Amino acid sequence: MRQPAFSSKLLPFLLFVVDEDDFRLRFIQSGIMKTPELSVLEAQKEITSFAERIQRMFGMVRSLLEEKDEKEFLKTYTRIEKYEGISDNMEVEIANYLNEVSDSHLSDDTKAKIRAMLREISEIESIGDSCYNMARTINRRFTSKEDFTAQQYDHIHQMFNLTNNALEQMNYMFNHSRETVDVNKSFNIENEINNFRNSLTVGQAVVTIGGLHGTIKSMDDNKVVLHVSNGVDLTFEKAAINPTGTTPAQA
Repeated sequence: MRQPAFSSKLLPFLLFVVDEDDFRLRFIQSGIMKTPELSVLEAQKEITSFAERIQRMFGMVRSLLEEKDEKEFLKTYTRIEKYEGISDNMEVEIANYLNEVSDSHLSDDTKAKIRAMLREISEIESIGDSCYNMARTINRRFTSKEDFTAQQYDHIHQMFNLTNNALEQMNYMFNHSRETVDVNKSFNIENEINNFRNSLTVGQAVVTIGGLHGTIKSMDDNKVVLHVSNGVDLTFEKAAINPTGTTPAQA
């Protein structure tokens, strides 16, 4: 029996059908372009793709929090672990590409762009690390058969919504020219997150972005001292604290 043949027009499409969970560079895999300016443009496209992937990763963390089925939970958690590795690889590959571009004769404007882009990929990768740390905390909760209180879930959902707004704004900025971006919107989102985090109070049970549980012993504008066990107090940046807990009186 004769086997059906694929149209030659479909072959290029079939060659590029790749699982979105696989690590791949979409724009800079072919190497340095003819001019540094073109290379920087391609690198910016890759950074935009990186940021979009990280927002998908954050969406997986939100799904993981709500998942009750053990098989689906493990599937989502494994996917987050894979994305964490992809995030690390993308930061390294984009940074190596930009450093190679830097070896060329560059204008002051291009040098400034490259410095800004290196900061961008570092910040995006740190978001990926935070997503993975949150997933690990959720995994410990799931495997220990413990659960958050209703108030803790409410606080987590509030912070997740604010964080997702920030990621959406980040990706909007990457996909639009600077002239069309409302910078005030970014400031407003940042202020909302800071205000919510500043609602922390002494005696409140919290979780760090690294998954450590503790109770707030003292704090100032930038630092929080957590009591984590008998005789053990640790100091953290306030930005590392998720206000997801309850005070002893509320528990």
